[in-house]
Amino acid sequence: MSAADHDTKLLLQQIYDTAYDAIFVIDPSADHIIDANTRALTLLGYSRTELFETPISQIHPKEMPQFTEACQRVIADGVHRTDDLHCTTKAGKNIPVDIAFSTLDLDGRQLILAVVRDITERKIREQELHDALTTVEQLKARLSAENSYLQAEINTQHNTSEMVSESPLFREVLTRVASIAKTQAPVLVTGETGVGKELIARAIHAQSHRRDRPLIKVNCAAISSTLMDHELFGYEREDLACGRPDKPGRF
Repeated sequence: MSAADHDTKLLLQQIYDTAYDAIFVIDPSADHIIDANTRALTLLGYSRTELFETPISQIHPKEMPQFTEACQRVIADGVHRTDDLHCTTKAGKNIPVDIAFSTLDLDGRQLILAVVRDITERKIREQELHDALTTVEQLKARLSAENSYLQAEINTQHNTSEMVSESPLFREVLTRVASIAKTQAPVLVTGETGVGKELIARAIHAQSHRRDRPLIKVNCAAISSTLMDHELFGYEREDLACGRPDKPGRF
């Protein structure tokens, strides 16, 4: 072996031993690990001798059928990857792992190279995200149900179907409500206190194309005539001599 080849071999061995991921060389026909780097020993908690004497079925005690299937797929396809398996450490702890498989040929022996990464933190974050999304969906469903309930309450209290009258004149009013609600025309509803002007206004709104938007009520009698335009349409600071901040109008 030349000096250059020797240096290359030492470099590759150093890369192998200092890799961030655990690396195993597996003989699938013998159910044993025949080589592993330092990270692999640290991950599973075995000494090198102990690991080589430990059958793979002890590292995957509950998932051996899935592991065997993964080995069959990598032999057939050359490469395979899964994050659905767990490794059991010497202390009995189950670690979720991401495993990238590939094939090796060593003197006619078909071996499998498994690059293994501990994904415990990732699985925890995925579960937290799943729980958060579940909570959001539950809150959305609850909000939707509450919204449907409130809409039903509004319709029950203010829909024209709740206005019952045998008076031909009032029935004519309801007919006009249905006709006017389909137009863009401004409507003036007049009458004495307590006759139901707001109910008529709500009925028009409920049957109009604006029914999905809020009905804004303004008590004009409670607003000073000098401030009416400011209250209804708002104002910006430069519009007034005082130092009050900008104010949006009702409309």
